Amino acid sequence: MTDHHIAALLVLACAGCGARTGLWEDAGTVPAEAGTPQATCATSVLAGQDSVCVQRTDGTAWCWGHNAEGQLGIGVLGGTECKQKCSPFPQRVLLNGAVISLSAGESSGCAALSDGTAWCWGDNQWGKLGDGTTEGVPCLNGKGVCRPAPVPVKNLSEGVVEVATGGSHACARKADGSVWCWGLNANGELGDGSLFGNGCGNGEPCRPFADKVLGLPDDCVQLAAGRDHTCARTSDGSVYCWGQSIRGQCGKLALAVPTPTLIEALGKDAIELAAGESHSCVRKADGTMWCWGANTKGQLGDGTAQGTLCTGPEVCSPQPLMVKAAAQTTFDAMALGASHSCARAKDETLWCWGDGEKGELGRPPLPQDPVPSLVPSIGPVLQATAGNELTCAIKVNGTVWCWGLANDWPPPIQDAGVTTGLFHGIPAQEVKIPCP
Repeated sequence: MTDHHIAALLVLACAGCGARTGLWEDAGTVPAEAGTPQATCATSVLAGQDSVCVQRTDGTAWCWGHNAEGQLGIGVLGGTECKQKCSPFPQRVLLNGAVISLSAGESSGCAALSDGTAWCWGDNQWGKLGDGTTEGVPCLNGKGVCRPAPVPVKNLSEGVVEVATGGSHACARKADGSVWCWGLNANGELGDGSLFGNGCGNGEPCRPFADKVLGLPDDCVQLAAGRDHTCARTSDGSVYCWGQSIRGQCGKLALAVPTPTLIEALGKDAIELAAGESHSCVRKADGTMWCWGANTKGQLGDGTAQGTLCTGPEVCSPQPLMVKAAAQTTFDAMALGASHSCARAKDETLWCWGDGEKGELGRPPLPQDPVPSLVPSIGPVLQATAGNELTCAIKVNGTVWCWGLANDWPPPIQDAGVTTGLFHGIPAQEVKIPCP
């Protein structure tokens, strides 16, 4: 039995994508579009386990990082770095249409287009691309099969307005407020009330096509996917979660929560929702931020790295805890990574907390910090994203900056065409996004 069938140990983040310059000469790569690189065309930046993406003002998506499983969506596997498995420069995702929602998970990505369709690419084990199969070409990591070019998600040919990609599952929200999920269901990730699946043909508890989540109100306005759990916010400010909950990420300690469950302790005033690997957070109308789930690294931001003993030496809190923001600091946006969290304050400063061993908090490496601390040097930001040991942000001048370390791949910081290595927590030069 694989780790996916019991307790997950790895990552995810709230999303990701990026861009590239015209310096690439590799066969099979997509050349950069003509135009002078500028700093004003990235509208959002999103980080996955080992890739990062941006969405541009023209509706295109661009990604960089690991590509052994096709998670960049560029039509080919691999790249020029990390033993030919990474692309350190942003490249365009092969999508034919304007992107309205973008998400990056663990070795895969998904997008919703303006025509209402949903598309996914990358690792297709457990049918997590939703194309109705578990097929593809052999991945470069020697495990499973991959699709390096986007494929349409079966049963989602219209009405999709948002996508959320997890570890081995993904979900989409339609304009009518309904939620549809696909992929692995060993922990109840699909929200159909079971721990089973159909259509994979290999005896695995998975479903390679989208189907509607049961027991969830049809007025959902936001989705957030963790590695093995998903949460949804409804129009009245309520939050429902389902999937794995061994770290309390669904609001209670349980091996699995296969049916959407209301997080009653939050009340009905959530105005924003985010999910990390095994923790989740909401921002309330009164400006406070509340988090629950894994807290071994202090990622809940309550000032401790304590809680209920949940799995082995790990601690967690199934009950939402209020994040201890600094005096006179009110958060207006959130981003959760594998074991760290970040939030933007109303004055456009960025604050991060939790795991800091790889510099993802924007400071010299430290084991953990359970209290939100200002990210120095980055200055005012428009938006931020947190991934696996990595954080990125769009500054108010439109430039994209990243810091930290994601596994063994170097974040794609360019300086006159030269890719630098580790950041050691200090925000480096911006990622060069080619603009039309």
